Amino acid sequence: MQTMVLDYQPTAAPRSLAELAAVTDNPLLLRFFEQWLMLTGDGAFPPADAFEPEGPDFARGQVVIVDLVGAPPRFRFRHVGEKLIPFAGLDMTGKWVDELPNLEHRRATLEGYRWVAEHARPAYASSKRERNRKPYFYEALRLPLSRDGRTVDRLVSCTSYALRMIDLV
Repeated sequence: MQTMVLDYQPTAAPRSLAELAAVTDNPLLLRFFEQWLMLTGDGAFPPADAFEPEGPDFARGQVVIVDLVGAPPRFRFRHVGEKLIPFAGLDMTGKWVDELPNLEHRRATLEGYRWVAEHARPAYASSKRERNRKPYFYEALRLPLSRDGRTVDRLVSCTSYALRMIDLV
């Protein structure tokens, strides 16, 4: 069960729902971002514990929570949603991102997490992927969280996989 990243594209760093809607029409990601914006309140980021591990009901099983450990940060999967595990081929809950066995997946995941941590901003990414020679479309929205409202020390990500026919050329 090999997953290949065919064309990883960090697509956008939305600051508003309108900016995200300009790059995706995915209702799951739009609703997830809207909830994150509401939880932000007066702080720069929602609290680190703002999202339950399973995610909100509408995103149940499609949420990943990642802890940032040390400086520079190393990323550890606190929780990986059960609907995402079949696409990755294994459950990485409790493991480090740099332990992902697929080098391309590891590179793309670390690149996205590092960007959010360094820029302290949301990031939307999409890519065409292939698993067992079947193409699918991947979208992820990665969002910063903070215990003190200023320093990013946790990330939450909502991921969507579309098993639709896509143009691989």
